[in-house]
Amino acid sequence: MKKLALICLCGLVAASIMTGCGASQTEGKENLGTVELSEYKGVKVNVPAVMVTDAEVESKINQVLSQNPKIEEVDRPAAEGDIVNIDYVGKQDGVEFAGGTGEGQDLTLGSGRMIDGFEDGLIGTKKGDKKELNLTFPEDYSEKALAGQDVVFEVTVNAVKEKQSAVLDDAFVQSVSDFKTVDEYRASVKEDLLKQKQQSADLQIQQ
Repeated sequence: MKKLALICLCGLVAASIMTGCGASQTEGKENLGTVELSEYKGVKVNVPAVMVTDAEVESKINQVLSQNPKIEEVDRPAAEGDIVNIDYVGKQDGVEFAGGTGEGQDLTLGSGRMIDGFEDGLIGTKKGDKKELNLTFPEDYSEKALAGQDVVFEVTVNAVKEKQSAVLDDAFVQSVSDFKTVDEYRASVKEDLLKQKQQSADLQIQQ
């Protein structure tokens, strides 16, 4: 009887194990239906034809003209926006300080390149003028030895120049490109714009 009971018990355990294995193998395999793939090869994309208008070409050329103004020397007092060519010597207590001198330097008045008062002090000067500028370096100046210190700049004005609107001619084309004539330059601008638009269109197709 004991042997028979033991055999029955083993049989029940085996059945239980088989049932568990069967459940674990089928779990997560529910029927979720089917999916049909739409066409993904040879998809047609409608992209407008790439073209560049004359107005776009002229706009680009005008941008280049504005970025490359003509610089002409003038015989009049310097005004804000003008370029002055200067020599200058900076002194502290009568002694020149390091980094405070320059020769033949072009400075656009109003650019904020120099410390406060320097550029404003040269407005109204003419070619050949010499001027002393009594100024004070800002407290947060990067050179600690000069921060907050009073100095004198002795300035000589070598020339006064003004920025004039550039003119699209062969000379201008040769100054900003490797081309010789306006027609060649205009054609190159159109070609460059066309390439840019084509690249943008190709990217749109890929997307």
